Amino acid sequence: MTLSYRWGSHPKILLKSSSLESFKSENSIGQLPLTFRDAICVVRHFGIRYLWVDSLCIIQDSVPDWEAEAPMMRYVYGNSTCNLAATASYDPDEGLFRERDPAKIGPHVVESTLTNGSLQKSLIVTVGYWENQINDGVYHKRGWVFQECLLAPRVMYFTKEQLMWECTETHGCEAFPDGVNLRLPTKLDVEKAFENNGAKFVNFDLSSSYAHSGVWMYLVKDYTLTKLTRPDDRLYAFSGIAKLFQEITGYKYLAGLWQEDLLHQLGWFVHCPAPKLSNRYKAPSWSWASTDGWVEPNSAHDMEFLIQIIDVKVTARGTDPTLDAADGYLKLRCPFIVTTYFRTSEGKICLEIGGTNARSLTFSDYKPDRQEEQGLTENGTIGLFFYVRNIFDPDSSWIKCIAVESIPGDDDAFRRTGMISMYNQEAVKAAMDMIEDGTIGSKTITLV
Repeated sequence: MTLSYRWGSHPKILLKSSSLESFKSENSIGQLPLTFRDAICVVRHFGIRYLWVDSLCIIQDSVPDWEAEAPMMRYVYGNSTCNLAATASYDPDEGLFRERDPAKIGPHVVESTLTNGSLQKSLIVTVGYWENQINDGVYHKRGWVFQECLLAPRVMYFTKEQLMWECTETHGCEAFPDGVNLRLPTKLDVEKAFENNGAKFVNFDLSSSYAHSGVWMYLVKDYTLTKLTRPDDRLYAFSGIAKLFQEITGYKYLAGLWQEDLLHQLGWFVHCPAPKLSNRYKAPSWSWASTDGWVEPNSAHDMEFLIQIIDVKVTARGTDPTLDAADGYLKLRCPFIVTTYFRTSEGKICLEIGGTNARSLTFSDYKPDRQEEQGLTENGTIGLFFYVRNIFDPDSSWIKCIAVESIPGDDDAFRRTGMISMYNQEAVKAAMDMIEDGTIGSKTITLV
């Protein structure tokens, strides 16, 4: 079995090189935090011999041991009989179990008399109970927990009110041991996207790369809502899911994106740009993994891509391609401009295109990738390429562009800085006219 839990601000007991020998003694069990001791009781109850606890199974002050073990979570949690989730605990000292009133756990039945005089019994269920007890708690805000629970074939959640569980076939709790729909009906059930320990996807039509892309980027969106104690772990804490996805699809991994779905997946933007938390290079700027904020995928349908991918390459830092990249590039052919912009009296941003016979394009929304790039000044210069437009509704058309900045010393190399959206119908039409008549010319560029 495995254990998922929050480390807390100041973990008291960690496996280190200096404590390795003492940890081999059974006498050390009594010194463990309550959550660990409770987990040992549960494991023994089920007759299981082994329990994985990351802080006790990876030598925390050994870089070689951490780099060897951290990428193995796909197999550690994926091959676990069951993952024990300390959902209600802020740190390891709070334990798995809680004092509660059993009378408040069971289902509540209400009897009412209908207008025809018959008696009707109704079962009262809280809509969104699953989310309230599990997904909305502090436990699920931890980045590593996201893949631990998704990869495990079975999970037991020790919540503040009752024991809850799920597997690839059902989910239930003490009140409804045979299973009941306690989840919000509109929530995409990603947890059931894997069956038989990742052997195949279920409940999704994965007959096309677009379907693959939708599932993947939904996972990215949820994962980037979590927090990591070490920002450098951005790709490490997601590598187990990447390995599973790769086994299923056979796709080539590119530092957080997939080569076979790359056109669609380039359209991510950052909801709430975070300050740069780490100077460590993790991924090229065109990957969401290069940022530290909450990422929203490109979710539109019926699109016409305005770019052509010529070449792409990502070099891994080590032997595992699902971890940090050493470098990477993406070569594109696209409608591209470097032009001046200004703010109107209404605060809108206008691009001036066409030199002496300049025409203006107004864009509605600018989403920077990082907090350092948060705003555009009153006027200046910006580079961008026109990425995609919608074609499903001519009366509400839009265009999305990706903003870039040049790399010193190379006129054709750029770094991504944000996403620009044009929703003004006149601006969209004018932009397409300028692309077609050559005012906005095509250029081969390299994103790094």
